Amino acid sequence: MDQELLQFLPPGQKRSGMIGPLNEEVNRAISRTRANVARTSTETDRSMDRLVPQVFSAEITSATAQTPLSALRHWWTYEWKEVERDATGGTWSDVSPGRTNSGYGVAWNFYELSVDDDGGNTVTSTPVRLSIAVGRVVTMHIDPAGRPWFNEVNPVEICT
Repeated sequence: MDQELLQFLPPGQKRSGMIGPLNEEVNRAISRTRANVARTSTETDRSMDRLVPQVFSAEITSATAQTPLSALRHWWTYEWKEVERDATGGTWSDVSPGRTNSGYGVAWNFYELSVDDDGGNTVTSTPVRLSIAVGRVVTMHIDPAGRPWFNEVNPVEICT
């Protein structure tokens, strides 16, 4: 199994094999995406401060649909920028200079890679997961390998 993917799963899923049938398909999708991401001149920035957790607020600036991992797993890659909340107005503003997908790469929503589109709900019609909305602020993480990710529940559309 891809150890990079497994590090994000809860311990119970690692042992129970709940991701078994999709594992090869997920690994192929991850490899395709990584191969398509251009490396930037800030590659050294991606490897700095690996011992210091990097967790911050980021605004989603665009979402690009990827090939579904299965009939029940739709996912996107997200462009983003670091933001901070204004203490007096409660609004979000860009951090300058701040972290962005230009220096760290596109982000993945791990929720999309680990939970079926229906989120475990029983519905009479076909649920389809939608992307996280542009403009939404999420808690972004940069893992020790320099990869950005977040974990947000997606909106779901019911198709009849």
